[in-house]
Amino acid sequence: YISGKTILDSGCGPGRYVDELRNLNPSRIVALDQGQRLIEVLKERFDGDNRVEVVKGTCEDLSRFSNNFFDIVISNGVIHHTKSDLRTMFNDHARVLKPGGVMFIMLIGKGGLELKIWEFVRDFLNDIPLEVMIDTFGKNISPLRLQGIVDHMYGEYQQTSQEEFENWCFPIFTKIERVPGTLGLDVTKEVYEEDPYFYPRFGCGQLRYLCTK
Repeated sequence: YISGKTILDSGCGPGRYVDELRNLNPSRIVALDQGQRLIEVLKERFDGDNRVEVVKGTCEDLSRFSNNFFDIVISNGVIHHTKSDLRTMFNDHARVLKPGGVMFIMLIGKGGLELKIWEFVRDFLNDIPLEVMIDTFGKNISPLRLQGIVDHMYGEYQQTSQEEFENWCFPIFTKIERVPGTLGLDVTKEVYEEDPYFYPRFGCGQLRYLCTK
């Protein structure tokens, strides 16, 4: 499915999805992120692969891209970290997607204790620099686990209910499908279907969807 496609990874971070996708023979991947140091690292990492274009920019503004431009758009746990209007950003990502194209999006769902606990942790450790966290834990736990901790401790979240998100989709997309996720990594009602306390713990959980335009 990826072969020959043009892909936008909006808020690509360290580029792990870009790295995997380029093994599936896409025609072009645009890796978009806003950190200057990160952009330099990504350009060095993907130097020599002319299918990968590393672009400095923000997921809050995709005006550099034309309408109906990409076959695939990825927004994995990114736009809910901004202070911009979520629906406006969602619509902008849909705008650059071709008819028949697919967007994968993950947003934080509304409700539950988990985000309240992380909010408490942020308040409790609000004067601890990010560098201290990385130096303290960087060599002791999995890099992916560290990323998750840092992501929650240093990033605020906008929350969206499942019903609200699906109502955004209906005017734009012809089909939407929930992506269940993976046990041990993702927080969805499908992964935790045998947990009677899922909703008190996590509310809606993660909203993970494939949306076909």
